[in-house]
Amino acid sequence: MTVKPNAALYAITLILSAFLLFSVQPLFARMILPLLGGAPAVWNTAMVFFQAALLAGYAYAHGTSRFLSIRKQAGLHLVLLCAFALFLPILLPAGLHPPASSNPALWQLGVMAVIVGGPFFIVAASAPMFQRWFSASDHKDAANPYFLYAASNIGSMGALLSYPLIVEPMMTLHQQSYSWAWGYGGLIVMTLLCACTIWRSQASTARPTVQLAQYSPWSKKIIWMVLAFIPSSLMLGVTTLITTDIASVPLLWVVPLALYLATFIIVFARRPLVTTKMCVTLFTVAMIVLVLINSATIFEKTVGLFAAHLATFFFASLLCHKKLADLRPDASELTAFYMYMSLGGVLGGMFNALLAPVLFTVPLEYTFVLCAALLVRALALESPARVFQMPHIMHFVKSPGLWLGMLTLSIIPFVAQQNANTLWVAFAALTAVVLFFLRHRPLGFMAFGAVMLLLFSPMLAASRGSTLHIERNFFGVMRVADNNIGVRSFFHGTTLHGAQPKSPKHRLTQITYYSPQGPIGDVFRILDTQKGQQKVGVLGLGVGTVACYAHPGRSFDFYEIDPAVVKIAEDKKLFTYLSDCGSPYKTIIGDGRLTLNDVPDASYDILILDAFSSDNIPMHLLTLEAFQTYMSKVKANGMIVFNISNRFINLEYQLAALSKATGVPALMKREKGGMIAPDSKIKYASAYYAVMTPNPDTIMELMKDGEWTTAQAKPGYRLWTDDYANIISSLMILN
Repeated sequence: MTVKPNAALYAITLILSAFLLFSVQPLFARMILPLLGGAPAVWNTAMVFFQAALLAGYAYAHGTSRFLSIRKQAGLHLVLLCAFALFLPILLPAGLHPPASSNPALWQLGVMAVIVGGPFFIVAASAPMFQRWFSASDHKDAANPYFLYAASNIGSMGALLSYPLIVEPMMTLHQQSYSWAWGYGGLIVMTLLCACTIWRSQASTARPTVQLAQYSPWSKKIIWMVLAFIPSSLMLGVTTLITTDIASVPLLWVVPLALYLATFIIVFARRPLVTTKMCVTLFTVAMIVLVLINSATIFEKTVGLFAAHLATFFFASLLCHKKLADLRPDASELTAFYMYMSLGGVLGGMFNALLAPVLFTVPLEYTFVLCAALLVRALALESPARVFQMPHIMHFVKSPGLWLGMLTLSIIPFVAQQNANTLWVAFAALTAVVLFFLRHRPLGFMAFGAVMLLLFSPMLAASRGSTLHIERNFFGVMRVADNNIGVRSFFHGTTLHGAQPKSPKHRLTQITYYSPQGPIGDVFRILDTQKGQQKVGVLGLGVGTVACYAHPGRSFDFYEIDPAVVKIAEDKKLFTYLSDCGSPYKTIIGDGRLTLNDVPDASYDILILDAFSSDNIPMHLLTLEAFQTYMSKVKANGMIVFNISNRFINLEYQLAALSKATGVPALMKREKGGMIAPDSKIKYASAYYAVMTPNPDTIMELMKDGEWTTAQAKPGYRLWTDDYANIISSLMILN
């Protein structure tokens, strides 16, 4: 008896499995993020793990498809699904700590493999395996089961968008974990229903019939991997670029990943939505616009540049995935196709997350892989044999477009020397004209486009000129640069993490967020009136500016998660606050909240949390449990001081909620900034601080100037805890 499978049943099962895959990724990343200081690289490393686990799932689906009948494969799969259910719910064990002195990437990968690896692996096998089952049926679409992959990506997209907007705001991590376990149970039921349709089918009893000799040659498999490698690498590369150099907006990683998934939905739809020619045209237009905006340097760090990069990434990925879809094999090779496609994706992720930080001091991987996408464009227009034939190359050499391009490149030194906005705009327009003329010359468009991308790579430009030091590690890109008014600044990505005047007169003046005229100055003036030995704890070193609030008997403990920051702050050739201000200090490497647990209670007169000026804020430092730890480490009448200066996040609501929950008053002050002295052009930055203390005398002293006010609560705001945090509730754009 043959039972015809229901396409809707298979589609719903694949949507559920994909939803589980893409919801467990942010769930587990949120769990492990507090242990790694909130570093953006945690997400890239997590992506590498999940891509590798996806590859393992696809390899399992491929291997069992080759050596087992569908009936036996279905039975094995159900057994493994039930076995890995024993690992649920997904929870981190108590007392887990990353290594303090070495790169935590490998530690993170190991933790993820042990805790979430098994369930993720078996769920990941769903897409190719269920498509194989469907292809062996007598359904009218059995010969082309790839449309089910588009359904799978709809589930991925649903999870991706619902997590920050619905799941995280409404559920604690424990609730999310248990809900995921229930969803996993639902997948077991749906898998059983799909298995029932094939166990009753005559085709399911047959042994695999595809022989190795019938498989595609290795050259085609390599092409599959390359076409998957490029979009995967571009996705992580453009995320790093826009969060490092353009705008480090919270949740921004969602946008590139959503665009990446959308390309799969488009190219694997049951009915073709785009043609290769359309993809080439769209990528061509996006590239011309990107080069135009990139070359006109007046558009640096603007929404236009941000949109241009995303559009170019999207259409480059669409072109690569369209070529991949066009090259998909017969359904008999379906599982092999997905396995090699997944392998390409893993290699792309590993290149960005693990290899690129070692190879490139600045994030150039995105630019280089975008150049590779230009090669795909060239090969989409002409066959490889024709593109690289000598007559074709000679025809390009003789073309006017080549000479116009060389002329354009030759005037760059002149335009840079003049440094006039109108000249840059004119130059950018000329580059766009050159690319337009070369659009039908695959080699020419590729060569000129690649040169322009490399010459005007944002991070490459940032590493030139006034830059004195630049380095890159797991925690991001750090850069020290001088400006034209005599200030040396330390940037972590796009965020200013400290600065120092270069002139001898003002060399030890505290600037940026730490000016004596600002809120932090008020705090230390109160502390200066107190006698005896004083100890100040600071979470976040920056360049050590706070150490210049020197006082007899006062010492500082700086907690810093990134050893490279300590090295920069202590380098006398770069900054001298720590060396010349005379304050005894020590640095403690590691996450501040975790390492504070090793400090005796009531150790500090004040504890300063200076880790929120970055736009990827470590939310675990502001939870109720974290605050209770801080209160235990300060003296009975001590102060907890928060530097909450931030471009996108308003943390006042969280502090007001902490105040209400603990009964400890919270005062806020915002300083607009100004000149450090009448004879100087150097400004100190605007700053936003909060002080929480149970000491009524301190509260009265702060309130004297009339600028300190009580933290204002937001109706309906939910307090962050270690089990619940919702950054959307604090986004300034929504408040």
